[in-house]
Amino acid sequence: MDNSAATTAEAALTDLFTGILFEGTAADLLSLEGEVLGAGHALMTRALGSALERLDAALCAEIPSGWHVHDARERTLATTFGDVAFKWHRLRGADGALVPLAEELDLPWGARISPAAEAFLVEAGAEVSYAAASRLLAQAGGPASAPRRS
Repeated sequence: MDNSAATTAEAALTDLFTGILFEGTAADLLSLEGEVLGAGHALMTRALGSALERLDAALCAEIPSGWHVHDARERTLATTFGDVAFKWHRLRGADGALVPLAEELDLPWGARISPAAEAFLVEAGAEVSYAAASRLLAQAGGPASAPRRS
């Protein structure tokens, strides 16, 4: 990220967090941190979804010869900071089907958990039950519901 984008993002987060402070909903620093983390994670999930859609559009702008856009599908991916919703396009051609965004990011088409969230669950699952690992991921700011492995 270039310096101007970082400065713009920091200013936007400062405005967001200042709004939380002035709303007065946080009784103390502990609850303030929780609200700030929740707001930041919600913002990150929306921003990542938009960024994925931008990359998908760029990839689909350069469709290989013999391929065409078949459809756009809604996806939700459980990540370490929340559920990221986005659309990706499926292509059809003589050789079958292709999802450019999935290919670009090395993400299995049916994946419902991001690689980072899956790594967290695998590591935590080695220490505690899968259900407990899922609760830990949710407490750390991941998806609110327990993700299922695909």
